[in-house]
Amino acid sequence: MSPLLSVVVPFYNVEAYLEPCLESLARQTLSDLEVIMVDDGSTDSSATIAKNFAERDGRFRLVQQHNQGLGPARNAGVPHSSGKYLAFADSDDIIPRYAYELMVASLEETGSDLACGGVRRFGVNGLTQSPMHRKIFQIDRKATHVREFPELLNDRTAWNKVFRRAFWDRHAFAFPAGLYEDIPVTIPAHVLANKVDVLHEPVYHWRIRESGARSITQRRTEPGNLADRMRSVTSASDFLSRKAPDLKERYDAFALADDIRIFVNVVDQGDEQYRDTFLDLVNAVLDKMDPAVYEKLPAIDRLKFHAVRQRLMPELVEIVSFAKSHPDRGSAIQRPGHPGKWYGEYPFLGDPRFPDHLYELRDELELKTGVDEIVWRDGRLRIEGHAYINRLHAPDVSDSKIEIEMRRRRLLVMSKTLHPKVERVRRPDVTAESKQATADLSWSGFAFEVTPEQLGSGEGTWHIYVTVTTHGVSRHGRLSGPKGAGLWPPLHETSPGRLIKPKYSQAGELLIGVQSVRAKVTSIAVEGEKVHLTGWVRREDAACVTNGHVEIALRQGMVKVKQPVRKTGTGEGGRVEFAAELDIAQLAAQTEAGDAAETGDSIDWDVSVRTKGTKVRLAVEADLVDLRVNVAGREYDVISTKYGNLTLVERAPRLVVTGTRWLDGSTIELTGSSADELARPDRLVMRMRRSTLTHEVPLTWEGQRFTALLDGRTGGLPLASGRWDLYAPGERGDLTVGIDRAARRELPEPRFVGMHELALKGHRGDLLHLFVRRALSDDERGPYAQRRMQRALYGPENTAPIRDLVVFESYFGKQYSDNPQAIYEEMVRRDLPFEYAWGSNDGQFTVPVGDARTVLRGSRDYHELVASSRFIIDNCLKPSGFAKRPGQVYVQTWHGTPYKHIAYDLVRNGRIASNTTKLSRYEEDVPLWDLLISPSPHVTDMLRRAFRYEGEVLEVGYPRNDMLFAPDREERARRVRDRLGIPHDRPVALYVPTWREDIWLTGGRTAELVLPADQVAAALGDSWSLLVRQHHMVADRTVGIGTGVVDVTRYPDISELYLIADAVITDYSSVMFDYAATGRPLLFYVPDLDFYQDELRGTYFDLTAEAPGPLLREPDEVVAALRDIDATTRHYAPSYAAFREKYCAMDDGHASARVVDHLLSLG
Repeated sequence: MSPLLSVVVPFYNVEAYLEPCLESLARQTLSDLEVIMVDDGSTDSSATIAKNFAERDGRFRLVQQHNQGLGPARNAGVPHSSGKYLAFADSDDIIPRYAYELMVASLEETGSDLACGGVRRFGVNGLTQSPMHRKIFQIDRKATHVREFPELLNDRTAWNKVFRRAFWDRHAFAFPAGLYEDIPVTIPAHVLANKVDVLHEPVYHWRIRESGARSITQRRTEPGNLADRMRSVTSASDFLSRKAPDLKERYDAFALADDIRIFVNVVDQGDEQYRDTFLDLVNAVLDKMDPAVYEKLPAIDRLKFHAVRQRLMPELVEIVSFAKSHPDRGSAIQRPGHPGKWYGEYPFLGDPRFPDHLYELRDELELKTGVDEIVWRDGRLRIEGHAYINRLHAPDVSDSKIEIEMRRRRLLVMSKTLHPKVERVRRPDVTAESKQATADLSWSGFAFEVTPEQLGSGEGTWHIYVTVTTHGVSRHGRLSGPKGAGLWPPLHETSPGRLIKPKYSQAGELLIGVQSVRAKVTSIAVEGEKVHLTGWVRREDAACVTNGHVEIALRQGMVKVKQPVRKTGTGEGGRVEFAAELDIAQLAAQTEAGDAAETGDSIDWDVSVRTKGTKVRLAVEADLVDLRVNVAGREYDVISTKYGNLTLVERAPRLVVTGTRWLDGSTIELTGSSADELARPDRLVMRMRRSTLTHEVPLTWEGQRFTALLDGRTGGLPLASGRWDLYAPGERGDLTVGIDRAARRELPEPRFVGMHELALKGHRGDLLHLFVRRALSDDERGPYAQRRMQRALYGPENTAPIRDLVVFESYFGKQYSDNPQAIYEEMVRRDLPFEYAWGSNDGQFTVPVGDARTVLRGSRDYHELVASSRFIIDNCLKPSGFAKRPGQVYVQTWHGTPYKHIAYDLVRNGRIASNTTKLSRYEEDVPLWDLLISPSPHVTDMLRRAFRYEGEVLEVGYPRNDMLFAPDREERARRVRDRLGIPHDRPVALYVPTWREDIWLTGGRTAELVLPADQVAAALGDSWSLLVRQHHMVADRTVGIGTGVVDVTRYPDISELYLIADAVITDYSSVMFDYAATGRPLLFYVPDLDFYQDELRGTYFDLTAEAPGPLLREPDEVVAALRDIDATTRHYAPSYAAFREKYCAMDDGHASARVVDHLLSLG
């Protein structure tokens, strides 16, 4: 008998990911399926993994072929499938347990030709919503079509779908070879389908590759990638011209806004070849589009495409750069002679080559709303929120008007409306959170109240609308956007059996329901694997108890489990009282729960009472804190949904926080429990999102109860800013820590702790994280506040005197290090009559000498100090918006002799790394420099050219290398060895790689060491100690340093590490120039040399010609070179000497003194 569903899984060299993918298919709640695994010529162990699955599960079958690519591999699997329905899954992804049952059940219900659902991304940072799918899958839309819902033209991935097989065969769909293979199938499928089911539930977990091959999206400035994308766009557009001309213009508009725009937005980083190719290929595509599609774009994009069509490349580059970082990119201005119209203050405004209509703002002036809190106060429902028109400056309460309208829609009779009185509330946090620099939105806050009497006695749903009028512009729309305390509105029973229920639609729109309560659970108890309920139903629904049963239905599928219910009495108003016992083991048997591991795919069981023709959801009003059942390796959490109904959430067992409170000024106490009697971890693991930073918190236990203390500090320093997710280690890996839904309303208020604000927050319904951000007030946070402070303090209106104050920063305020540190310590050593301050971005360092202040970057104190300082000393660019006042001296020390391209040389070379640099930042900062420090005459020429700098250069050597010549360097070295626990008689090899920009550009990817340091350490044994220091740009993403290695990534001063290093292993880092001053051996581990030079970054000289040490490409070569380090040193002595003479001849231990002498000579 044929299975209900066939899933085709092509794979090629994915041994690290294939097994979790196949396991997720094996444990689907829809068990009537077959999996066709297509080996596309793998050379690793992927085929062996697939064969093992086929041997132990008859539903899995393996097909093998020579490598042909993803599209042909999918096609090869289809003839081997026999299901009524067909799906595709990529071999490195995960499918939620309920996904296929949900989609197949929908197709069985509606008869549609395909079903598609929401998507989440997953990786080291857990699950997040896929941005490209978010708008499409906001709400369920069953039996719809792309003509009814054109947004489906953006639903272009094949793997979040189930196709009816007869539909697939009827149209002979096939995936093409090459890149972007999904679009030629998915767009035609949406058009040719009779009906389509759109489901908002996530049905696919799309992996963010943490390592391995680089994504094509990181190579947007490659002409070949551009050509492939344009062919894909043209193919879809041509299909629509033939088969659905009414949809072509809409598709073209989507392609402009997505496929083509992403290539427009990197022209500032592309080389001349890319720019020439870009104009030819993109204009060829645009030639086939109706020019009217440009009019639907935002003004800044209309401007870009006008430049493209006119082939104005220099102007296009300027517009693209402006749109990325200029504070006026969010501007709105009015122009004389154009009443009622608003324009973006963008480049070339007024230039006759760029007509005025290109700048006119339309959809940009959109209504923005948020619901911040909903509470019952003195019997009245109070709703607090905010609303404003994007971009329009409204600093005073009189600059805008906010009106609220409530409508209750009723059939056959006119809708009822309410216009509650609106209280205006000042909300500077809204301006801060808006992330724009041109509009004060502080008076966008509002509150209104309604009484139960105003809402009426009849059942119905109130829809809330808001109208904002600012400077003659009005916008009207639904009140939506729940956040913070507004996420979980409280229900309120105003009289027996009558409920007022604030809630949200799937699209996040606020609704207020007035309804009668037909059935309610009033008490719940857990005993073993049973859940005992008592409650009542209305007299009219008595048959659900006397002749019915409890129904527990899988929300994401077709499974329903019956449980007995019995009448226990008659209550107030003729209510029928009942009792029921839910056997959770029966639920576990339906989903084979014991085989499921955690992938974030919890499933929901909704509880009702039912009899023939009548089904009533059970509302719940009972103590639900800490009600969980552990059955067959799964946890069933008894919860009340956001609508107040009883549901059981099935998932992997986890620790659940049931209580939170501040203990003192910096410590938060968490208390909770675990339903799994065998799970008693001794610690919590905190992981920062988009990072590999972790922090462990001890757990103490009393029976099933645990306590943890979060103190906001780690290793003497505060936790870094970011979202810290909480995990508990377990046998199957780390499991997320939840927050009991009944307890999340009691989360403590945020507090400032030193340089940070700490806040516990719930997310995704019932998970908990610690949100750490810099301790800036609402009047300091955000681009608008920063710009306002900068204009006030750096502008001519600031008449405060310049003080004898020196402000230092290193690596954007991240460190106390490098050249600024050396200059500062020289000034302190001389006991000069200056005040000193260090700018700190996140409080992640201390200043161990002198009495310098440490001030939070971006705070008012910071800007006041910078604006009044005599000398400003930095090794990177200042924050955007900085301006130098008369009498100030800005010293740029930079942070290394360049081997790899930097600044203008990097931005103009068209390589991948050019995406990391914004040309506008150099255009803004470099003209402010008074002095540029150079380590040698040869380097001076490189720096001048790279920065386009024509000012004064001090050729003094590098201050940061002075320590290498200090009289006490041997004593310092002894102290460093003792601090790190390294024997004094054992040689030390220090591995210091640079960062790889292609890794950094993809926020979700982790940075793996190029050299397998643990393998090298194991091969060397006790003959060497191996230290590893990862580059600061990827230090928080590094994994895999391994055992047997000393991780010194966060050691405060790398120069001290040079003192103990008997050899340094590096690649393309400026470390080579600094360490060469010691005269000790340098080894270069460069297996990716050709890629780095030719594709990734570009370099100033040929390392193969000038390297002062061996170029090694295999770990064994590194081991061999260290074992015979004396021979290696002798062999490279001549090239080493030439290298030192050329690049670091001025390093003699007195560079800092020469810099300070020069500064003092300025008077």
